[in-house]
Amino acid sequence: MQIAVAVRLNIETKARLKRLGELRDKTTHKLMLTAVNEYLDREERREAFKQEAIASHQHHKETGLHVTGDEIAQWVNSWGSDTILPAPACHK
Repeated sequence: MQIAVAVRLNIETKARLKRLGELRDKTTHKLMLTAVNEYLDREERREAFKQEAIASHQHHKETGLHVTGDEIAQWVNSWGSDTILPAPACHK
């Protein structure tokens, strides 16, 4: 189901949309739909990342478990070498 939504654009933005639409052979409607969907996808991923970070921080506060930056750096630096280290384990 689709519903109509009005968006007020200033003259410059409307002209930019029209110009880009002509260059890409797309309607301004299609460009706006694409822009809104890409924005929502990006912001939903950003919010999920933020929520994961908050949960991770809460878990650390509750348990004290962590991995140091140096431990991660050693592990990552071993990638592509003859001796790839195992991922570091969490500790207190």
